[in-house]
Amino acid sequence: MASTKDVCASCGLFISSGNLKRLHHSHPILLSAFESHILVASDLDHCGKREHYFNFCMTCYRQIIESKPPKFGCTSQINVCTCQNYPDALNDLTLVEEAVIARAHPVISILKLRPAGASLSASYQRVRGHAVVLPQNPGPLLTLLPSSSLKLHDVIRVVWAGKRPHTEGDICPFGRVRKNKILEALIWLRENNPLYGDIDINYTLLDNWEDKFVPTDIVNRVL
Repeated sequence: MASTKDVCASCGLFISSGNLKRLHHSHPILLSAFESHILVASDLDHCGKREHYFNFCMTCYRQIIESKPPKFGCTSQINVCTCQNYPDALNDLTLVEEAVIARAHPVISILKLRPAGASLSASYQRVRGHAVVLPQNPGPLLTLLPSSSLKLHDVIRVVWAGKRPHTEGDICPFGRVRKNKILEALIWLRENNPLYGDIDINYTLLDNWEDKFVPTDIVNRVL
């Protein structure tokens, strides 16, 4: 099922495709608007690029055609990590892998899976949402990652909407953990992200993990 939303290449906002404006990457208006602020079109987020055209929300588009830097765009460093500059070590992490490397978990993620009628187990219609309860005490940041005390079922809830019982294979595309991917991500974060500069990597725990697996506390607590 095709997505009805797309990404603004300037501010990174998800917005209805019908409300997006498009400009060719070499359009004179686009080049003049950004070159005057020491920024070129190549610095725009390629997540919002479709073939040779950049997508823009209405707000960013109006400011660009007026040769003004978008208020919440890349010139203001609001959208600080563009797709083309996203590190490979952090790319394609599953929801569970993101939780494993996180230093705090103030948000509960809810993932609803529904088979799309295809024979492949990885073919789904899915909805992801978040639940936040305030006020709350998030506690101290984790300094040893992965944490052996992390209870994944407390931060990720999977809802199965299929008529048949779910299997581990149904959860795998979204809930798998790859040991090498976790280690690669933590090493990159410790070397490049100041917020991770003081962490220790829990090699003892990693050595006890399988190379690829779906955590049992996720599989056994599917709603």
